[in-house]
Amino acid sequence: MNNAISQLRHFHFPIVLFLCTSTLLTLLSCSSVSSLGHLIISDEEEIRLGAQLKQEILIDMENYPLYTAKSGYSTVVVNFIDSLGNILAQAQNDRPDLEFTFTVINNDTMINAFAIPGGHIFIYTGLLLEAEN
Repeated sequence: MNNAISQLRHFHFPIVLFLCTSTLLTLLSCSSVSSLGHLIISDEEEIRLGAQLKQEILIDMENYPLYTAKSGYSTVVVNFIDSLGNILAQAQNDRPDLEFTFTVINNDTMINAFAIPGGHIFIYTGLLLEAEN
């Protein structure tokens, strides 16, 4: 646990902020296409589909090991990602009623993040570690 906290303290905050902000804004900018998506499926269907996909991801621990399932994980990391993600999600106006969720995936070699329908955003620990000072 102390190792994760020490890693978080060694993050260069502007770099982490930039990477997380740019990743989230890129994912949220896809909502400009959402007006076309509304013609295809309803908001309720998107949320239902997203919830189903998220469940599939959460149970696939081999491909998507959750950071919170890691022995001695740090709540500081989880709270930081939740707080930053919620601030950025509230800054967008296209989907103000959509509840965004942020999940950290424990894979230090994957420098990436992705989103699925319904406002579910997944961030790999590799992206966070790459931002280390």
